[in-house]
Amino acid sequence: MFLSKASLSAETIRGVTQYILSSAQETSFSSVQATLYMMIMRIRLAKPIGTLPMAMFGASLATFAGLVFYEKGIMCAAETLPSAY
Repeated sequence: MFLSKASLSAETIRGVTQYILSSAQETSFSSVQATLYMMIMRIRLAKPIGTLPMAMFGASLATFAGLVFYEKGIMCAAETLPSAY
C-alpha cells in the first residue's frame, strides 16, 4: 500500500511540476517577445533605448534559457523529493 501511495504521489508531483515548468516557460517566452517588440517599436519611433528594456530582455532570455536547460534536473529533483522523507 505504501508503494502505491508513493507512486501516486510521484505521478502527482510529476504532473504538477511539468505544468509549472511549461507555464513558466510560456510566460518567460512571452516576456522575451514583449520586450523585443518594445525595443523594435522604440527604434522605429527613433527614441533611444534605455538600459531597462535591455536588462528586461536579457533577464527574460536568461530565465527562459535556464528553464529549458535545467528542465530535466528540476523534474528529477521534484520526483525524488517524496523519497527524502
